[in-house]
Order: sequence, then structure tokens, then C-alpha cells
Amino acid sequence: MLIAYRGMKQVENAAFGATYKTVWCAGPAIEHVKSIRPMGEIIKTLTTEFDNA
Repeated sequence: MLIAYRGMKQVENAAFGATYKTVWCAGPAIEHVKSIRPMGEIIKTLTTEFDNA
């Protein structure tokens, strides 16, 4: 029971304890974004490129 409680507290802290000091999501990779496309189009491009490789 104690292990389950500690695990749930860790999940809670990870979900609600994020601040601008601890979470970085864009970073240097954002500069390489050239367009915003629908997910279906991205998956189709990936599968086509995989098939062609």
C-alpha cells in the first residue's frame, strides 16, 4: 500500500509540479519546423518514405 501511495505521489508531482524552470518543450529543434501539417499527412509521408527506402 505504501509503495502504491508513493508511486501515485510521484505521478502527481510529475503532472502538476511542472514549471517553466523544469519543463522545456521547444528548444533548438523548433527552428527546424517549416510548416504545420495534419497528422494523417505526416503519417502518409513517413510510410511512403519508408516504403521507398
